[in-house]
Amino acid sequence: MTAGMLLLVTATTVVALPECLPACEAADLSDVDLRSADLRGADLTGADLSGALLVNADLTHADLINANLEGAILTGATLRNAILRDANLTGADLIGANLVDADLRRATLSGADLRAASLIAAIARRATLHMADLRNAALIGADFSDADLHGADLEGAALNKADLSGTNLTNVSLEGAQGCDSRTRPRPRLPDC
Repeated sequence: MTAGMLLLVTATTVVALPECLPACEAADLSDVDLRSADLRGADLTGADLSGALLVNADLTHADLINANLEGAILTGATLRNAILRDANLTGADLIGANLVDADLRRATLSGADLRAASLIAAIARRATLHMADLRNAALIGADFSDADLHGADLEGAALNKADLSGTNLTNVSLEGAQGCDSRTRPRPRLPDC
């Protein structure tokens, strides 16, 4: 166990939690194993979670402003209503993650894997998602205005009522995407779906 960690023992798992919880502002939690950890409402502002293993972790209402989650594994994690403004999620694995109502304004998700993730009603204004994999993701009602999705893969994504106004959609794959008549202000030129 890493120094500065508390041991949480449940009926099915043993998880080492940072001693700083619930307020771990600017903490170094890089490469830490936090699988299935209950981090609801945690203050992780500016924390370094690069390479952290957060599979199935619950980060509902967590504050991750300016956090570094580069290369973090968040498969199946719950980030509902999480604040990820200006966070770095470059190359992060968010397959099947729940980001419903998450605040991703100005976040960097270049090369992130968001396959089958739920970003319903998420706010990702001015976010950078170069080459992000959003295949089969639910982006219903999400705000991606002025975001950069250059080279992103949105094959099979649900875009109903998504706001893509001012979004860079250069080389974006929208094959099989649903809701290509998304509400946009003004409507961008979308490739054929």
